[in-house]
Amino acid sequence: MTEDSKTKSTKKTSNLMVYVGDEKTEMATTFEKQIAMLNETTPEKYIQKKKGRGGLLLDYVEANYIIGRLNATFQYNWDTEIIDKIIGRETKQIAVLVRLKARFLNGQEVQKDAWGGSEIKCYKGNGEIVDLADDIKAAESDGIKKAASMLGIAWDVYAGLARQIHEEGEEKAEAEKKVDDPPAYPKNVTLTKTDGTTIKMGRFEALEYFQKIKQALGDEEYYRTLYSNEYEKSIHIPDADMNRIYAQLVEKFNGRNA
Repeated sequence: MTEDSKTKSTKKTSNLMVYVGDEKTEMATTFEKQIAMLNETTPEKYIQKKKGRGGLLLDYVEANYIIGRLNATFQYNWDTEIIDKIIGRETKQIAVLVRLKARFLNGQEVQKDAWGGSEIKCYKGNGEIVDLADDIKAAESDGIKKAASMLGIAWDVYAGLARQIHEEGEEKAEAEKKVDDPPAYPKNVTLTKTDGTTIKMGRFEALEYFQKIKQALGDEEYYRTLYSNEYEKSIHIPDADMNRIYAQLVEKFNGRNA
């Protein structure tokens, strides 16, 4: 192979593109690039929310995003199989054990097994099953997503960290705007701290207090309090409501440490 043909071949390989979600992404062409792609965080626009147990909002991504990431990372060199399934006609639940196999460019092959689940959908009138095959496919898609997360794809979503990563990035970017301009930060937020003292501060300083108490309480308790007040993030809380919600967080903190 001549030097010119080698250059053309390399250029052609490096420009292989595949759709991930609604945008084209260049495929990984080296083992190192594959590892880097598996460690990427999930773009916020692909993270959706659904209600889970206890009414909590849970983050998730669609199966087509996961499939796109697998295609881009492994150049389509992956496959899945169902190795076990449980169909509970009485409980109206399906559980599927999915095996995901992927081959890296250094020749290494890995496999991850994960259970996926779905509900069996029935007609309201007679209780007959609508389409069992579709329910099994839904359970398989769920298993693929969980297995892919074990490789690293959407790891932040299924580790429950995506919300925190994006929130902290947004709040940091917002807090860094005009940090040297005091007039942009009037002290119009009043917070009652854990020791009972009251302090007046600017909005971004108040957001820092929210972040500190989140670390002290833990994400689950923190977001449960925010959701109960119909807020998803602290940056969405208006100044006038900050002290009331912060007081609830402080009460839970003090109760835990009583």
